[in-house]
Amino acid sequence: VNKLRKDPNVPDSVRKLARRILKKWKQGVKDEKNRMNRKRKNLHIPTSLRESCKNLIFSILKASKHHTVDTTTRKLSLDIETGIYEAVQGGPLPGDGYRDKIKSIVGSLRDVRPGNCAERVFKNELNPKSLGQLPTGELAPEALRRERKERKEAEMRAIRNAGRGQGGKCPKCGVDGMHVTVARVGGSYAEERQQTLLYRCTSCRYSS
Repeated sequence: VNKLRKDPNVPDSVRKLARRILKKWKQGVKDEKNRMNRKRKNLHIPTSLRESCKNLIFSILKASKHHTVDTTTRKLSLDIETGIYEAVQGGPLPGDGYRDKIKSIVGSLRDVRPGNCAERVFKNELNPKSLGQLPTGELAPEALRRERKERKEAEMRAIRNAGRGQGGKCPKCGVDGMHVTVARVGGSYAEERQQTLLYRCTSCRYSS
C-alpha cells in the first residue's frame, strides 16, 4: 500500500485509495491499542480509588441524622465499599463496574426522603455488604418503593382486564363495560415510556 501511495506511475485514483486504506489501518491500530489499555486499566481497581470511595461513603453517612458514633459509621462505610468491590469482581471490566456501582449507591445514600437507603442501613434493615448486589429500585425510599409497587400492580390488573370490557361506565352515554387498551407513550427510549390505559366505549365510540 505504501509503495502504491508513493509510486508516481500509479494513477491518482489508486494512490488516493491507498492513502485511505493506510489511514484507516493506522486508526484501527490506534483504536485497538486504546481499547487494550482501557481494558488493562479496568481489570484492577486502584487502592487509592477504593480509599476515596470509602471516605466519600463515610462523609455521606456521617451527614445523616441517624449517625451517632464515628466508629460505627466508619464500619458501615467500609462494609458498603467492600460489598461493592466484591460484587463486581466477576464482571469483564471490574473497574467500570465498580465506578458505576459507587455512583448508583452514593446517589441512593444521599436521598433524604423518609425510609431512605442510609436510614435503613443504620437501622439494620439493609445489610451494608449487600447493597452492591441489590437492584437500584430496592434502595429507593419507602414511599417511592410503595408507589412503584402499587403502579406495577395496577398495570398488571389493567393488562389482565385489557379488551375484556371491564373499563367501567362510559362518562358520555353511561353504558357499562368500556373497552380497555394498554399502551406505552412518551419518551424517546423504551425505559422512558410510561404505561397508560386507553378507554373506548363500545356503544357511542367515546374514547379517553
